[in-house]
Amino acid sequence: MELLKNLRRKLISIFNPAPKEARDALRLLRRHWRYTLAEYYIATDILKYEHSLAANPLPNKRIKIFAAIKSQLNALRRKERWQQIRARFSKIKEALGKLLRSYYLSQESKVEIQKLMGQLEIFENSVLRKTVLELEPLIRNQKEIRDIQQAIEITEKLIQTLRAEDITEIKIIKIIEKKAA
Repeated sequence: MELLKNLRRKLISIFNPAPKEARDALRLLRRHWRYTLAEYYIATDILKYEHSLAANPLPNKRIKIFAAIKSQLNALRRKERWQQIRARFSKIKEALGKLLRSYYLSQESKVEIQKLMGQLEIFENSVLRKTVLELEPLIRNQKEIRDIQQAIEITEKLIQTLRAEDITEIKIIKIIEKKAA
């Protein structure tokens, strides 16, 4: 029985060369990346609606467009909440910390991942701040956006931050996957 367990472990390690730490980190990073991508698409929809709101002078159309903006903002907040529950940055940081302490990565890969982790944390905090403290007060519990240009500017910055976060996550994933290949 013990012999079968050992044989099974060896076969698993042969067919899956990445250690558990790498698999866990990749799983969490991919999940976080999917949420970031969904947030990016929602933010681009918000920006599209804000541009059409700025260009459209008809009151009935403005009400419908503003309702769509509110709906998209709610969807963005939901995605952020789910991201915080299912792919919280502290979980990613912990999984990457375990991976960095293991023998699996080279020293230069470890340094690169640590640098990218710092950037990722900054981007993640920036996305939450831009959404909750800057964009949401302009839209939530309002009948209309008073300063549409400010809302467009905040949304464009949010999209840039989400792009940067997306690129950083992809870089970390590629470093880990390159070692696994």
